[in-house]
Amino acid sequence: MRQPFLVGSATSAGAAAVEFALVIVLLGALLFPTIDLARAVQANTILINITREGANQASRTSLTAVTSQTILDALGATTPPLNMQTYGAMYITEIEGVVGGDNKLVRQFRWVRGAGAGLVSQINPCASYDAQGSCYFGSGQTTSVMSGALGSGQMIYAVESLYQFTPWTDLPVLGMPSVPRNLYARTIF
Repeated sequence: MRQPFLVGSATSAGAAAVEFALVIVLLGALLFPTIDLARAVQANTILINITREGANQASRTSLTAVTSQTILDALGATTPPLNMQTYGAMYITEIEGVVGGDNKLVRQFRWVRGAGAGLVSQINPCASYDAQGSCYFGSGQTTSVMSGALGSGQMIYAVESLYQFTPWTDLPVLGMPSVPRNLYARTIF
């Protein structure tokens, strides 16, 4: 004669363990990409904030190689949990307005403490920087940034921050987008 099914029997405990294992795997597959996406959003928010502050400071200062590095060092110090010195780069580009054409690139300052390999300015990377992170563009180098919006001789400062983001997971799950590897923010003031 067959034994009736009893709650708490060995069979039900084994079934519960299998169900629990399946649910944990599914929850983990959803949880880790979600955490990666949250980390990427946090990193991008930090980059946006430091570019805003950097552009504000650059526009209020007589920009030299020393003052630009002071601004960039202060910005880099406000980025934890990001490791900007190892995985990041920052640039301040001075742009002069030209009426009826593209604006003139004057000079660019690269943060000398940032070591993000391959992270170059999206505005116009300079061919060579001096030891203080300064680069002066030739008279013919222009940019379309704010083209037609500036008066002749007006100066603007574009601050860029770039970061090499390393996600914990690299697979899109259930249609979730994969997290970008290189994050970028730019503010013009």
